[in-house]
Amino acid sequence: MQLVHNETLLESYIEKYDIRNHFPSEVMSHFRLYRAGIGDAICEQGEHVSQLYLLVKGKATVSYIAENGKKLIVSFTSF
Repeated sequence: MQLVHNETLLESYIEKYDIRNHFPSEVMSHFRLYRAGIGDAICEQGEHVSQLYLLVKGKATVSYIAENGKKLIVSFTSF
């Protein structure tokens, strides 16, 4: 994933999705805008999660690897 340095675009997503009403102001200063490419993993199975990601544009697939080694698709999401 790539960090996008565009405060105007970040602010437009915050306004568009009314994010200020869902997060305290102390948290808002930590918001960053990232761009993920096709096939980029946002997080992987078994990985410790230290950040919350919000999909504001594009498509995402949620999947996991079953015990038998097969990849199972849980859901598709798009905005």
